[in-house]
Amino acid sequence: MRKLWANYIEDTRGAVTVFIVIMFTFMLAFAGLIFDVGRTYNIHSQTQAYADEVALAAAAELDGEAGAIQRAIRAAVGDGQRAALLDEGVRLTLSGDNAVNVQSLVFLESIVVDPDPGTLSPVVGDVVLCTYEALVTTCNGMTQAEADGRAHFVLVNTTVETEDFLLFPIAGIFTPNVVSQASVSPQALAGFTREICNFPPMAICNPNEDPAGGGGFSASAGDQVLLKTQGGGAAWAPGNFGFLDLTQLGPNGCSGGGANYMRCVLASMNPNTACVSAEVDMNPGQQVSVHAGFNVRFDIYDQPLHNDMATANFAPDLNVTKGAYKSDPNKCTQSNLYGDDEPDEDDYVDTVALPRDSDVNTNINRIGTGLTQTELQDYWSVNNPTLNGGTLPIGITTRYQAYQYETANGIPNASPTGENGNPTCAPAGVPDRRRMVTAVINCIEHGIQGSENGVPVIEFMEMFLTEPASEPGGGGSQIYAEIISVVQPGGNDGVLHEFPVLYR
Repeated sequence: MRKLWANYIEDTRGAVTVFIVIMFTFMLAFAGLIFDVGRTYNIHSQTQAYADEVALAAAAELDGEAGAIQRAIRAAVGDGQRAALLDEGVRLTLSGDNAVNVQSLVFLESIVVDPDPGTLSPVVGDVVLCTYEALVTTCNGMTQAEADGRAHFVLVNTTVETEDFLLFPIAGIFTPNVVSQASVSPQALAGFTREICNFPPMAICNPNEDPAGGGGFSASAGDQVLLKTQGGGAAWAPGNFGFLDLTQLGPNGCSGGGANYMRCVLASMNPNTACVSAEVDMNPGQQVSVHAGFNVRFDIYDQPLHNDMATANFAPDLNVTKGAYKSDPNKCTQSNLYGDDEPDEDDYVDTVALPRDSDVNTNINRIGTGLTQTELQDYWSVNNPTLNGGTLPIGITTRYQAYQYETANGIPNASPTGENGNPTCAPAGVPDRRRMVTAVINCIEHGIQGSENGVPVIEFMEMFLTEPASEPGGGGSQIYAEIISVVQPGGNDGVLHEFPVLYR
């Protein structure tokens, strides 16, 4: 017996089996780490990509207009009548269910800085407006219609995706507490972004704003706006006269500071201002001496721009008709254009200026209601007696349309017996130089007073300068323009760009 026991102790056969079992367990665990965990990361990546795409598609609909939230829901998951913009997500799986879907949508007005990695949204500080889940939209203390104008972000929560492990469970035979599956449910948060590029630094208060603050803007083509004036009622809001902060502009070839820099930017054919989001910084003060920057568009070169008549970036419009007394085409300053109050033998008035809206008043109302056909016909009869037989062409109802027709078919040219509607000071003109873009903001809602930064823009409005800006004093450095339309993204001028952005 003692000998048998001694032989057993000394027998080493099969000893390596123990090490093989131990190594096999570690190899299964390592293979599981590579294979099973790798599959989990792959599923997460595929699900996250689907969530990102859905968030971007939904955010593209959050334009602040009526029905924005419903359109975003339709883009993300469909509405029963129309399918979602994207097909349901698909993931590679060994567990059977390969579909990825949207669990819920959360619409937000604003978000704070990015939370720590792994933190689920929304976080403290995010302003949630509405939630869509199980075909029901629930808004926090407001109607969905009210939320349409405030929703700027959408959070997409995907369905929970579970994947069974293959190798980890085998290792569990030898090692307790080994997980057998993993679940992922990524989120994606995207927002609707607007950028405005290459526009002059001008803004007006929304004439349609609710007296209590807020509300949208609706433009009527042909209405005249007094962009800037002096005297009583000159400010759009306390301390603000319609100018934006120059620090937003970025380098653009203009030098100097203050009014000199502003004048240069306003005169530039390509202001080359930096792209900004739909927020602007207000520049307080009158800027009384910048009228010359506007007037180069009318072939008027007052100091300090008098020596820039041949500068390509300061070119005038092709059609500079303004109804001024201009007997000498070489007299290119504003004082030479208008002469005396009454024309004498050296003054010839064979053209008239585009009429102003009769209901625009500097102290009471700065937004008019347009011209009558009779007023436009009176202008046409004087300025274009031979164009279209002296009859206002059918379909022309605004000053800008009249200007376009003249430019295309025969600019008023009464020289040498009157004003020449073609540029005579600068060597050449450029079409549509009298067109410009102006920001529209809700001054009451945002308490505009003096210098204000980060003011949201509700619309960018395309305007047509109807007459030269008057000199300071007397007429009050008045700048009149006519509404053409609300600027649309992707237009020919490339000013406004709208696109969704992924934030989290």
